[in-house]
Amino acid sequence: MPFSAPALRWLWRNHPRRAKFALVRGLLGVAAFGFIAGPFGVVFAGIGAALLLSVLPSIRDAGRGALEPPYLLLSTKSVIGGGIREAYELTAEELGPVVLAACDALTAEYSSPTIALVSATGALVPASLEDALGQGDQVAMVAWGNPGPPTSWPDDRSHGIWLRLDPLVDGWTAQFVADSGTLATSLKRVFEGLTDPSSPEASR
Repeated sequence: MPFSAPALRWLWRNHPRRAKFALVRGLLGVAAFGFIAGPFGVVFAGIGAALLLSVLPSIRDAGRGALEPPYLLLSTKSVIGGGIREAYELTAEELGPVVLAACDALTAEYSSPTIALVSATGALVPASLEDALGQGDQVAMVAWGNPGPPTSWPDDRSHGIWLRLDPLVDGWTAQFVADSGTLATSLKRVFEGLTDPSSPEASR
C-alpha cells in the first residue's frame, strides 16, 4: 500500500532526495490551503492542490517499490571437500512468509528437513520450523538432503541445501547455503517461483 510504513521507508531509504522534496511540497501544499479564506483564496487553493498532486507520483512509486520480490544475493563461494559451496543472503520486505514459502517448496522437492536450534554451547536441539522462526534469541538451522550428521553449520561432510537464521535486535537474517550445480540451481529455481505470481510457491 502506498501509505504503508514499509512503502514510505522504501522511498526514504532508496530515494532520499526525492522523498525530501516530496515532503516539502506536501507541507507547502497543506500550508497553502490555510490561506483560502484570504483575498487570494482561489489562487492559494490552486497552488495547494497542484503541490499535493505533485506528490502523488512519489507515493505511487513508493507503493510499487515496497513490493520488492525476495532476492537471493550471492555472498561467498568457498571450496569445501573438493567442491564449491555457494552462500546466499536472503533479502525481502517480510522475511517470515518468504522463508516459510521457500521451506515448503524445498520440502516438497527434498522431503522433510532436519531442523534444530543452536544453543549457546553449540549443541543442537531438535525443533519444528515454527519453533525455529519463533525463537528470537537462538540461531536456527534447517537442512534438506543432508546425508551427513547434523551440525551448526555445513562442513566438509555436509551436503544438500541449508538455511541458517541468525537473530538480530529487531528480527533476524536468513542465509542459504548449497553446493554448486544441481542443488544451487534448485535453490534459485525455488526463489524464481516465489517472484512469479502464477507459480504454486507464490500462491502459498
